Amino acid sequence: MTTATAQTILQEACRDREEGRASDAAIRLDVLCRLDPALTEAHLQLVRTLIDLARPADAEAACRRALADNGLPVFHFELGLLLHHRGAWREALAVFEAALAGNLRLPAVLVNAADSAAHLGLFDRAEEHARRALALNPRSTTACKLLMSLAHARVRNLEALQWAWSLVTIYHRPDVDALSATMHPAMVVDQIDALIPPDVGTAPGTLVYLFARSAAIGHISQELFCLKTLFQGVFDEIVLVVPPLAPVERINRSVFDLCMRGVRVVETRSHTVMMSDLDIGTVARGNRTYILWSYLQLFRMFQTHLLLGNRPRFLTLTDEERAEGTRLLARMGVPEDARLVVLHVRTAGHYGGDSHFDFRNLDIRDYVRTIRHLTDRGYHVVRIGDRSMPRLPDLGGRVIDAPFSAHYQSLLEPAAIDRCDFMIASMSGPCSLARAMGKPVLALNAPPCFCNLPVGPELIAFRRIYDTRGPRPRLLSYAEILDRRICDFVTRRDYDFAGIRLETLGEDELVEITGEMIAFLADPAGHPGAFQRRFAALSRADHERRAADPGLALHCRDWRGYALPTATVSTRFCELHGGFLPD
Repeated sequence: MTTATAQTILQEACRDREEGRASDAAIRLDVLCRLDPALTEAHLQLVRTLIDLARPADAEAACRRALADNGLPVFHFELGLLLHHRGAWREALAVFEAALAGNLRLPAVLVNAADSAAHLGLFDRAEEHARRALALNPRSTTACKLLMSLAHARVRNLEALQWAWSLVTIYHRPDVDALSATMHPAMVVDQIDALIPPDVGTAPGTLVYLFARSAAIGHISQELFCLKTLFQGVFDEIVLVVPPLAPVERINRSVFDLCMRGVRVVETRSHTVMMSDLDIGTVARGNRTYILWSYLQLFRMFQTHLLLGNRPRFLTLTDEERAEGTRLLARMGVPEDARLVVLHVRTAGHYGGDSHFDFRNLDIRDYVRTIRHLTDRGYHVVRIGDRSMPRLPDLGGRVIDAPFSAHYQSLLEPAAIDRCDFMIASMSGPCSLARAMGKPVLALNAPPCFCNLPVGPELIAFRRIYDTRGPRPRLLSYAEILDRRICDFVTRRDYDFAGIRLETLGEDELVEITGEMIAFLADPAGHPGAFQRRFAALSRADHERRAADPGLALHCRDWRGYALPTATVSTRFCELHGGFLPD
């Protein structure tokens, strides 16, 4: 093949890819790589096209073929990225270090080598690679964050605080780098103290917590619930430092006030508050203790606290709020003695169509038969959310589409949850509020991730989870889901890159599982059976594996998750999907 012909085919393939014909591009590139194995660009384009097509196994095979054809270190790097993403840390580290040995000494190679080493618990090796990456690129936020995590894992909290300050500074200050942003830990604490007014944080025992996600109902509910359970009564005063609360279009003020009751809130425009997403540790000075944890670390400490036999401190309405909530529900047609179910079905509208978390979105039309099933059994159903959601059809006087009611007020959501027999949800902010208020949850169409950890009676029915990488989609068992760490997937890209597809349950299934929830609440102790025993055994084994894995602990992914005794899998779901928990 002449060089001109090869270049023409390559250009046509690139045009196919740019114009959305990735499958055609992959075919052209595969043929070109076989006809001209030395053409590096064709191999690179093929690997990246296969990744775009969510075909990571084929992309990995293409990388290995390119290495066999020409051995260039860039393909060690590409292969390392694919291995890293599927959790093959040891092999990933080996190929990243092979790329370094081949003189591909780029910050991205060093950072990924460092992260692979960290996952393996090789912290000294990880630190060496991360420091080399930062020397090459002093604005590498990834290297800086990894060095902070390594310091945190070794309980070097003051060093972690230094790296955290450098990290948030280079995020928000394009004119500085990590090394010039380095500040003595005492000076970082001074920066936090400077945000707090003189009349706040003066109690003998004051806890200070940075809280950047104060506009998200799920984080408001869960983080405050965890903080109060862990620390209310231990400290005399809890101070939250938050970004500006105005404009507050996405904040339900009644929920915010409920969660923040008994807490001092300090607003700031300083980027210091962005350290709230980082795991640093605890730092004490004078009368103040600074809890510098990410929400993942906070949840982990909360679950440890419960497993030690401590009880949660549920969020509660005041008597006045409860009375006003009763009047509000009555105006909407819900009698005071009604049996009530609250429903929330997440849609994209609240976040403006953001696709990052769209795997959590569902279609309210799939729940119409479930709503009718509940009303036929004498329940009232209050659907909560906002006006960006599609309306429900008219399902009779027992169904209140609350956001579209003329009587709607922000108190409606916490009041309805407070009154309900149980809530139906999947993975969304309002179901976090139900958990924080101690209400039973039916998690219908739940994704596998551990983010919403159960603290009370909870019945879980997962979405169907398929591996699409073979000749035909294959339904995965719970053991396979745990083994492939799909429970750690938190974005759409995680699922797409791994070739995993989530499929919602059918309408008949939702009705049957809802009926099971009603029976479950009538006799929770009588529910566990063979499916639950297998589910609990697999969950506990996975927790024990994770707890012994220093790399998972480093990234706060050693979740207890479904190993908690309050997590109950739906028997009917398991019966309908026999491959989920086989004998």
